[in-house]
Amino acid sequence: MKTKKLKLDNPCGENWYDMESNEKGAFCNSCAKTVIDFTQLSPHEISEQMKNSKGNICARIKSSQLQIPIPEIQAEQKFNIPYSNVAAGIMIAGSLTMGPELRAMESPVQTEIRPNSEPILLEENKLKIQQSPKSVLDEYVILKGQVLNSYDQQAIENAKISFFSIDQRITCYSNKDGYYSLKIPKELIDNDNVIRISFEDMVHKTINPESFVTKDLIYSKTEINEFHKFQAFGEYFIDGNLRLVEGKETPDPIVFNDGKEIKYKNFQKALNGKRSKFSLKNKETYYFHAEMAEAIYGKAAPGGLILVFDKL
Repeated sequence: MKTKKLKLDNPCGENWYDMESNEKGAFCNSCAKTVIDFTQLSPHEISEQMKNSKGNICARIKSSQLQIPIPEIQAEQKFNIPYSNVAAGIMIAGSLTMGPELRAMESPVQTEIRPNSEPILLEENKLKIQQSPKSVLDEYVILKGQVLNSYDQQAIENAKISFFSIDQRITCYSNKDGYYSLKIPKELIDNDNVIRISFEDMVHKTINPESFVTKDLIYSKTEINEFHKFQAFGEYFIDGNLRLVEGKETPDPIVFNDGKEIKYKNFQKALNGKRSKFSLKNKETYYFHAEMAEAIYGKAAPGGLILVFDKL
């Protein structure tokens, strides 16, 4: 798989929170154009946006996304756009420090608030579990913990805690005190269990959801029965110019759609909007790098792992 990387050049000082929000991101009066919000996009979605930009795009992105390989999506021949020439303006998120200059703290939280005090549990593919002859619904491992902001030790409400296997995605949300309780069928537990903590729906008094870094963790059979106090690290925003540069040639990722392995070339076709045996309509994709991929897949997966599930 050919990949590229996002490269940041010439940081500038425009403030995201001074811009007028719109459905794609926010409108920058200085540039007189919309700054597209990349912070919640997958690497494939970023690649698609860069391809469609024809070399002229402004975007906002997290610093952690600068480290992620961006898959190369071939442009249509009539455009013939070389990726190495694509450039963009960007608002970029960096690592949160202990200093007072956290721009995200200047803006109120904008999120859907779930006004509850108990952890919320969502079980994906519940019907599949019920139909499995090996499943015993009253036998669970209960993963418990608390999510805190590492900067001020305040509890984070509605942090999203998810367990992943090849064909299962089980999710719960932290309550107002940051506590969560995730029920995982014992039959799904093995020696390496992948937990993802993300913050797209979180509630915090001073920081917006996109300010925190999504984190993947591997817990052993013993660790998954322990109480975990998770420290969430954040990201702040700076401006700059963005371009795609050559990355490493890597093996294709392994792709599973609701537990069924599909060919990566069919996944690519679906990303490009081409006719394929596979469709991304009403789907959510989750990418895991090689270490996490091996923990979920059970075998070496140097190109990573992509899990595709129906949207919630």
